[in-house]
Amino acid sequence: MSDKTHRPEDDVPLPDPDLVTQAVERATEKIQANRGYYTAVAIVVLAAIVAVFYWLNRDPVAKPSEFAMLWSHVRKVEERFLRDLSAREQLGELDRYVESVRGTPVEGNALWLAAILHYREAETADKETFEQRALDLDKTIAHLKELQSERFDDADLLIEKPKWFSNDSLPLVDQLLAQAESDRKWWQAHGYKEPTPAADRVVVLRTELGDVYLQFFSELAPLHAEQFIKLCQLGAYNGTLFHFVRGGNAAPVAVGAGDPYTFFYNDPLKKDHILRWGRGGVGNDLPPEEARFRVNHQKAIVTSHRPDQADWDNGIQFEILVDTDRDLDRVNTPFAKVVEGMSVISAIAKRKTASDHEPYQEGLDFSTATTRDLLVEPVVIQKAIVFESGKALEHKFELAAGEQTLAGLKDAPVQPLPADQIYGDRRLRSPKTEGAVRFGLDYPFPADVDDQEASEKGERS
Repeated sequence: MSDKTHRPEDDVPLPDPDLVTQAVERATEKIQANRGYYTAVAIVVLAAIVAVFYWLNRDPVAKPSEFAMLWSHVRKVEERFLRDLSAREQLGELDRYVESVRGTPVEGNALWLAAILHYREAETADKETFEQRALDLDKTIAHLKELQSERFDDADLLIEKPKWFSNDSLPLVDQLLAQAESDRKWWQAHGYKEPTPAADRVVVLRTELGDVYLQFFSELAPLHAEQFIKLCQLGAYNGTLFHFVRGGNAAPVAVGAGDPYTFFYNDPLKKDHILRWGRGGVGNDLPPEEARFRVNHQKAIVTSHRPDQADWDNGIQFEILVDTDRDLDRVNTPFAKVVEGMSVISAIAKRKTASDHEPYQEGLDFSTATTRDLLVEPVVIQKAIVFESGKALEHKFELAAGEQTLAGLKDAPVQPLPADQIYGDRRLRSPKTEGAVRFGLDYPFPADVDDQEASEKGERS
């Protein structure tokens, strides 16, 4: 008997060598027939292995996840701005994040974004947080001065360009630094308090819903204030309409008014009339003024109307805010504030718009933000009267006895002007055939009106 111990696996027969050879030959033939497929699979697997190896051995602070973290902090701050809340806690997290990425590839990006967001917080702080303006401006300036060092390349570090930057000849860091230092100086001189309108002059917009009282930021927007007052005295706003609700009456942000086309083409149920609203002007536009950088767009602010892609403001149209709108900050020029009569503006904002008017609901002409929120139930400005020290100034139209003083308005019901006065010196005409348009008196014909056939009063009858 053999000394070797018997194992069960010893009973398993070995494969026939000829069969093994045949199997290998068949496999080889199959691989050769599909060589391209297997080569591609091998390359993909090899690339995946290399990518994983590279990912695991990268500097952690340079991974895209770090950029995602940076933007996560930024978006938190943005959300707070959109809800009109203080971003203090989120900015604190962003500051800590900046310190954590010192010396890494994202340091410049983090510093730049922190500078922008601290600057925005300084400029949009509410009344409870005015004491933070100095802190935020100081942090903005410190971050920007650090970015001016030679170790940062302006072209490489800037992810986002604030919309209020316009001087392309200066590096963006230098532009924001100059603005922040100017702002700090201005706020220090004014005690970090919200600008208030001057009380010496008041304009009253008289409507069938009630009177709206305006006071002006004459120091910060002198050109806008003076032009508005001059137009009121000329009667340019009499008979025009509150014609637009930005945001719609479901979520109104502002009501628009002052377009001379709403006087000449005043029937909202005529499609060719209402589609002209918002396109009228007075023959000259206005440049941005300091109020654009000092007054935030909050409820009751009266701001200029600024056409899309335009650099200057429309010379006659205006908007009155019924809610905070940060998108207008540093874009439009605020020039006045409603000091009495916001209930009237709120009532206008609830009126029916084109999107609620069945014939217009499905029309392509009323599918845009600028047309679907036109009012089919507009409100007429019967008179716009200017008062100084409580007394009415001289106007180109007659005032009722009770309209001669601010005190008398309470007992003087608003009445439309007589037919022979409502036009005054106003007319539509073509500057191509009759020379230059006179400020506040003549208005250019709309682009879609045949100025050779239309009367000087347009289509208004």
